[in-house]
Amino acid sequence: MNSEHVEPHLFIVFGGTGDLMRRKLLPALFRLSQKYKLGNHFKILGVARSTDHSDESYRDFGSEAIQEFVSGVNGRANEWA
Repeated sequence: MNSEHVEPHLFIVFGGTGDLMRRKLLPALFRLSQKYKLGNHFKILGVARSTDHSDESYRDFGSEAIQEFVSGVNGRANEWA
């Protein structure tokens, strides 16, 4: 499937700072993105009880998770965030 034909999507995760998001969901979404399966208009909204994350610190959280749990990333996680 070509990413040009994928409808815009918003992926909402309750528990957006949790272990499932960090270890499984973000790495899986990153891999799908790298295979051009998500399209250009795919957004992730993470909702969590903790309020200590700004947009920038949450992007850092995601980049760190991807670098830790996806082999061979070599800094590409920052481009995705």
